[in-house]
Amino acid sequence: MRQLFYTDRDVWPTWGQVTLRPAPARVIAAAPPLPFLVRHTRRLEDGSFDVLGVALGRNAPWSIVRARTRDGIHLTEQRTVHYEAGEWGYSATITHSPQLGRYVCLKNTPWHTGDGFTTHAFVSDDGESWTAASDDPVFREGDAWSAVWSPELRRFICYNKALEWGEEKQVHELFRNARRVVGIRTSPDGVHWQPDAHSDYTRGLEKIRGMAWIRAPLAAREDNIGIDRDADPPDLEFYNGTVFRYAGRYFMSATNYAGTFLPPGFSPMRIDGHASAIGNELWVSDDGVHWQRPYRHISAGVADRHEPMLLGDVVAFRGPTELVGFGRDRIAYATAWSNAVFDTASFRMSAGGLYLNLRVPVFEADAQSSAAYVMAELIDDKDEVVKGYDREACVMQAPLDQLRWQLRWDGRDGSDLDGERVRLRLYLRAAALFALYDEDGLDDGG
Repeated sequence: MRQLFYTDRDVWPTWGQVTLRPAPARVIAAAPPLPFLVRHTRRLEDGSFDVLGVALGRNAPWSIVRARTRDGIHLTEQRTVHYEAGEWGYSATITHSPQLGRYVCLKNTPWHTGDGFTTHAFVSDDGESWTAASDDPVFREGDAWSAVWSPELRRFICYNKALEWGEEKQVHELFRNARRVVGIRTSPDGVHWQPDAHSDYTRGLEKIRGMAWIRAPLAAREDNIGIDRDADPPDLEFYNGTVFRYAGRYFMSATNYAGTFLPPGFSPMRIDGHASAIGNELWVSDDGVHWQRPYRHISAGVADRHEPMLLGDVVAFRGPTELVGFGRDRIAYATAWSNAVFDTASFRMSAGGLYLNLRVPVFEADAQSSAAYVMAELIDDKDEVVKGYDREACVMQAPLDQLRWQLRWDGRDGSDLDGERVRLRLYLRAAALFALYDEDGLDDGG
């Protein structure tokens, strides 16, 4: 049993104000510079990781590079397995489907080629020999994107920077009558994508008061993820979405973006009207298509584009010059500014006891550090406290920062309840609660 406290469905019912927050990523180690960007990692039977990356530039040839790593820092056996001459864009994804035994690389051409951002697919059965799936683009859409394989849907999913029609903007921005959103397409094979309509917004652009006015067709709004007009700022846009899968869920680091009232040429506004990012907002999904935003307007998350590597107790991503990531299962957490209560989902007790992944105090507690605590009690199927397992017998106070903290109630660990269905009720203040495990769930990296 392994329960993560990431969304509203994980923490119920609540008393007080339980909030959900993304955990801050940290630099794990400096790493030797790479001549390519890591776009795919896969754990091998010997414990090492197969690494695939893309070496690219703006308006230049590109190549696929393969390597291997054991620690995520040092990459060995680096070699080029595919090369494409010509003038290409600066975005690329590599995705693998274990079910299909297929690798898919999506690569785009630059804006100025006349066709705009055209996307081309390259496929491989082994990651060594790659072939172009078609001479024609598989679709046309914006740049800055990522892709994953969804075993739940048995489809590849691609996330593009897309545009949808919008009211004329009040702030200075590159596009006057359109808003950046996250465009979603899915494919059973990585070559044939739905929706199959192209977005040709780079054609027929007209400049009005220094900003681009779009005339060409765009993808339908229902195929995109746009802002919540009731809860989001009116100028908010989603510049891109980089996605990874972890513990059976999907996480998107969605880059929030907005124009500005500053005139073009005043930093950070570029002279052409291109504005700047606000931060990366972490999203969560069960299938990779339908997304929740439980950490709305909180800047956090890892803006990377490959599957995380589980290195001991670290969930890691390889960047160009460093290894970054989180502690195991510490992507997000439940917390409370003041006193609060929530229940976990019910489960059957095992003889090995229960363990919490927690930090007391929470990262941002500061002045509340001395008041931070967690208390736990076991609740039976009649909604009553199990005798001997009340909250006063299980108190956890600062400082405490543990991935696997065994719960004890005046020395009892719950083993006498083996097989009984219960749930855990947690009382907290200024603490971060990430996950609950039984003995079987301790080493389940997902």
